[in-house]
Amino acid sequence: LHGADGADRLLGNDGNDRLYGQDGDDRLFGNSGRDRLRGQNGSDGLAGGANNDRIGGGPGRDRLFGNDSNDLLVGNSGRDRYWGGPGNDRVRALDGIRERVNCGTGFDRALVDRMPRDVTAFCNEVRRVTYRR
Repeated sequence: LHGADGADRLLGNDGNDRLYGQDGDDRLFGNSGRDRLRGQNGSDGLAGGANNDRIGGGPGRDRLFGNDSNDLLVGNSGRDRYWGGPGNDRVRALDGIRERVNCGTGFDRALVDRMPRDVTAFCNEVRRVTYRR
């Protein structure tokens, strides 16, 4: 399901959904399937559902929320915020921009920028690397 150029609100169903926000400040919500959410352009809010989801932001200040299971959160470019939630999550916040990562509960792994130093909380493993374009 693809959004349009404006601010969209896309809701997944019980199946395995693919939601793409396109331009504008979008809100994407997965549901109980194994969903893929991608914000694209704009400052987007992306929230996974009850299964293992892949959540990706785009350019802009995105907010990425995992939910009850083992999610992958990838911010791409922009000053993003990440919340892993329950489950064993993986967070990739590599773009050379300072960001905030809250892994949540579960056994979580984060791959983040060394400089500027990303802020991390509740992550079991944090690996800091130097971002290169």
